[in-house]
Amino acid sequence: MLGWPSTRAVPWVPTVVPCGTTAVPLRLVEIVSELVGTFSFSARIFGRRCVIAFTRALAGLLCILLAAHAFAAGDRTTGCRGADPDERIAACTEIITTAGRKAKRNRITAYINRGAAYRIKGDLDRAIADLDKALQLDPRSAIGLAERASIYRAKGELEHAISDYGRAIEAQPQSAAAFYGRGEAYRANDDLDRAIADYDKALQLDEGLAGAYGSRARAFLGKGELDKALADFTEALKLDPRSYSLHIDRGDIHSSKGDLDQAIADYDEAIEYDPGSASAYNKRGLAYSAKGEFDNAIIDFSKAIELDPTIAEAFLDRANAYRSNGDPAQARRDLEAALKLDPELASAKEALDEVNKLIAKSAASPTAAAPVAPVAPPAQAPAPRSPRPSPLKSTVLFHSGPVPITEPVAITWAIMLLVSVASFLFTRRLQLDPNRRQAVLELVVTGILEQIEDVVRRDGRPFLPLLGTLFIFLVVANLSGLLPGGEAPTSKLETPAALALIVFFSVHFFGVRARGVAGYLASFAEPKLIMLPLNIVSEVTRTFSLMVRLFGNVMSGEFVIALVVGLAGLFVPIPLMALEVLVGIVQAYIFTVLATVFIGAAIGRVEKG
Repeated sequence: MLGWPSTRAVPWVPTVVPCGTTAVPLRLVEIVSELVGTFSFSARIFGRRCVIAFTRALAGLLCILLAAHAFAAGDRTTGCRGADPDERIAACTEIITTAGRKAKRNRITAYINRGAAYRIKGDLDRAIADLDKALQLDPRSAIGLAERASIYRAKGELEHAISDYGRAIEAQPQSAAAFYGRGEAYRANDDLDRAIADYDKALQLDEGLAGAYGSRARAFLGKGELDKALADFTEALKLDPRSYSLHIDRGDIHSSKGDLDQAIADYDEAIEYDPGSASAYNKRGLAYSAKGEFDNAIIDFSKAIELDPTIAEAFLDRANAYRSNGDPAQARRDLEAALKLDPELASAKEALDEVNKLIAKSAASPTAAAPVAPVAPPAQAPAPRSPRPSPLKSTVLFHSGPVPITEPVAITWAIMLLVSVASFLFTRRLQLDPNRRQAVLELVVTGILEQIEDVVRRDGRPFLPLLGTLFIFLVVANLSGLLPGGEAPTSKLETPAALALIVFFSVHFFGVRARGVAGYLASFAEPKLIMLPLNIVSEVTRTFSLMVRLFGNVMSGEFVIALVVGLAGLFVPIPLMALEVLVGIVQAYIFTVLATVFIGAAIGRVEKG
């Protein structure tokens, strides 16, 4: 060369020349500089630093050109993976036509993506043609094989689909999607055992594959293994709880097993997530019919017909519900509508013949029995009184998932909210010089506290939050049944049972806290070890009696008032209602005092028994 000193001695020259995401090594700049300095006379005139600066400018320009080219190629690549099928086809076609033979991987990807776009547009033949070209370039492309297999499955060419999925699994043995796809092809081909085996393998590779759980459940269902199918549908719903189709399928299994309440709960979930599903309404209607709730069944069948008036089976099912509900005329109209939609529906023909015979028989009976002279129409019989529902059964207002929310639960929530708001309002502005409101509040709290201390013979403040809340809640709950249209939650068995369980666990909590675990357990053997079984039994029986006492008194009072209203009129039972106010307060007091006694016995301040 020219014997110039090395450029590395220049302290301000950087190690690399930055260029976007690219860095050009300075050694390249040095080589170019030496060449330019050797073959250019200007290098002798302007000096070597100018040549380096000029070369750096050329390198920067080259970076800009490369970045622009990469951006254009990246834009085409992004378009080839886009959501719009037409734009994807155009971008992939440009990549295929402009990519050279050396850009093999880009062409394979473009063929696969364009085939997927053709599949979305419904042009399955072109999709397969593109995937064939991709597989000619790379016969072991697992993605291409799986994509072509899925198109063969969509076309119903199951043997080709199974073959391609098998080749995809050979190319990529850890592909859960390939095992899942082949399982779907086997299931469509009625090879359920092989399908289940493939679903098992897919779930071993990917436990979060909800579709594999659902498909395996359907395969088990095809084999008649309902318990396994139910377990898989449950697992699938844990992963995808908003899938209405999974809820419908699980509801069908519950219905087949006779668990109609759970089936209805699943159909409720399906309708919540897809209110336009006529199938879910129709299946829920069938479950209501099986339970004998024909009014609810007719409502659901009508909704299904409203959503899809072409379902002949919905008209047939509603006709059966009308017939069971004593309305053969409406049943005949529905059966005729079902036969218009499907004239070959044999069950509808048989049902229509039976309904016509029933209508003809009912029409002929009064004619045969009628005398010649006209007879005055009989006086209308009074409408039968609806029987009072069982206190052991509560009206279900709605479901929260599989959990039914009954009327006593909703009323209890309302009372809790009311008491909480009232407590906040009463206690937010306490004063040293109490006003009337604060005086009443202090009177109630002091009275409850003194009653607790009289029983436990120690400071009652640790027990005041529990026992005071119990008393106030019970007073409000017992008296809520006197409101028009109201029903006390304590008149239903679940509320007294819940309150008794609260007392049961609170007694043991306070006992352990006061005596320690060993001391409290030892108290069950007092006064003699022989009393241990009796003391344990008494813990259960006294809790049961606490529940039954509250439930029986409140329920019987409401029952008597309802009976007197039904027999004597509106104003006669007012004295009984006044008595019921006293009974409600007394029962709240007794319940609270007994809870206090149990707690006192647990902490050792009250003699047991």
